[in-house]
Amino acid sequence: MTAYLPKLGILAGGGTLPALLTQSCTDSGRGVHIITFKGQPKPEGLNLAKISHTELPLGKVAATVATLRSNGVAEVVLAGHLSKPSFFDIRPDMKGAKVLAKMLRHHDDDLLGAVCRLLEEEGFKVVGVHSLLPRLLAGEGVLANFKPQDGDLADISLGLRVARALGSEDVGQGVIVKDKVIIGVEAVEGTDMLLQRCATLRGEGHGGVLVKVCKPGQDMRVDLPSIGPRTIENLAHHKFAGVAVEAGKTLILEPEETRILADKTGVFIYGFKNDGAN
Repeated sequence: MTAYLPKLGILAGGGTLPALLTQSCTDSGRGVHIITFKGQPKPEGLNLAKISHTELPLGKVAATVATLRSNGVAEVVLAGHLSKPSFFDIRPDMKGAKVLAKMLRHHDDDLLGAVCRLLEEEGFKVVGVHSLLPRLLAGEGVLANFKPQDGDLADISLGLRVARALGSEDVGQGVIVKDKVIIGVEAVEGTDMLLQRCATLRGEGHGGVLVKVCKPGQDMRVDLPSIGPRTIENLAHHKFAGVAVEAGKTLILEPEETRILADKTGVFIYGFKNDGAN
């Protein structure tokens, strides 16, 4: 007898992750309702017209809660990336304003964490992508055919220390290192633009490593670092050596395609344990 799976609500942004979650729900016979947000990136690979779906303004928290309830949702997951809006773009309703006021009162800049807490207060169970799709979590060690060289490993060690320090200040999740020099830090522009910017800064030649880590103390249910085929394509296009990710705390989207592409282009993928000792 198949265990009952409560209906899942996906608060969806851009990228392929919402589609992967939706497919997993379909395969297991689990009901799903997707909420997207006006003026924000939309999921890739989903025909929203053929799926139980609602689009809402970003700041309308009461409407989001009501929509989840009216669609019988019991568990909620946040998946995909959103553009960082200004306060004036959000235009929150009363419930949304209370969330923002509570954040300001506690000097808390973790908007996604605040959303999770509010949803829990409203009786929903908030789950992480990693618990729904554990197969996407990066393993440890060499994750494709190509291996990092000694110089790459030294760059990874430096990148880990710097990214961890920056993450504690909520500054991005990734850095690019070449020859023990930090040439770029991920900001609001995202990984793709970081690679493009750093390729220009590096100038002619090749090499350098992208290092991605989870922020210290980060809630695993929201905004985990991720890589995928597009990351590998951009690394190869800009002639970087590879990417190092935190094992068990980084999502590899479309993992088989990502590994095949890494092998084809000569890019390494390396998973490291972040034990705080480096």
